[in-house]
Amino acid sequence: MGEFKVHRVRFFDYTPAGIRCAAFNPETERLALARQDGTVEIFNLSDSYFQEKVIPGSESRSIEAVCWAGDRLFTAGLNGEVAEYDPGSLRPKYSLDAFGGPVWTLACSPQRTHLAVGCEDGSVKLFEVLPEKIRFERNLDRQKGRVISLSWSPSGTQIAAGSLDVIRIFDVRSGRAVQRMLVDRGPVGQRGRECVVWAVAFLSDGTVVSGDSAGKVQVWDGHLGALIRTHLVSKWDVLALSVSQDESSIVAGTSEGTVVQFQFLSPTQAEGDKEWVRTRTFKHHTHDVRAVVDIGRAVVSGGMDTQLVIRPFLDKVDTNS
Repeated sequence: MGEFKVHRVRFFDYTPAGIRCAAFNPETERLALARQDGTVEIFNLSDSYFQEKVIPGSESRSIEAVCWAGDRLFTAGLNGEVAEYDPGSLRPKYSLDAFGGPVWTLACSPQRTHLAVGCEDGSVKLFEVLPEKIRFERNLDRQKGRVISLSWSPSGTQIAAGSLDVIRIFDVRSGRAVQRMLVDRGPVGQRGRECVVWAVAFLSDGTVVSGDSAGKVQVWDGHLGALIRTHLVSKWDVLALSVSQDESSIVAGTSEGTVVQFQFLSPTQAEGDKEWVRTRTFKHHTHDVRAVVDIGRAVVSGGMDTQLVIRPFLDKVDTNS
């Protein structure tokens, strides 16, 4: 019997995991997203979009939120810990227990000096961002109900926190809630269920935009705590919000698989007061859109169907007939 070479091949069943959350760094043009299996992927969006790095996940790490602090990447999840990643070794550098139960949301201040962490026990915890690690600083006033979503004001002096049936605005210096805005539970048949505020966005003029489980995108006056406008965009949940850098556009992801865009426009041909107008609806997903990011020239969305979709904004809508 003559000599021969043996080439062994092993196949495995690749099961992609759904996208849970995403964050965009406009300075480095890097998009970080976390999947349901704890994997963190980093994409380079500067020129031709491509996957740059993959940080493997683990069964013990369930990531609910991801954010950038400059070029530093942080995540938090249901294990109650906040972790920072080393992009060189593709491993977590360290993790800290937030001591508030499962962590649902994470947000970095515009000045990159603090992280705000929303916990199951109703507390918002502030961590100071140091050169080598982060350090717990203090708690804001604890409220009833888990904190689902957070957003810093561009000035870094206030934080909007979405919870069950309510949005609160905290003063960072005093740690106290200065506004409390009750969210309508929706149609009569849904009034027995709690309304979950899945996403909030704080704008530079004090406006707060929210998305909730009743399918509404609502615009609030953060100074007065008053409701300005309600947009019913879905029969189901609005799960994610993202604001463009110039604050002229907002995109919302829904559990129907749609991405809805709003623009700050004058509702008539005549020059006058502008308002948030619904302008476009994109349908590129089959399941929940859990993450949506407006990068200026395009909207990036991902969800339970495991697909990452980049949809260019072909032209801006200037008028609304």
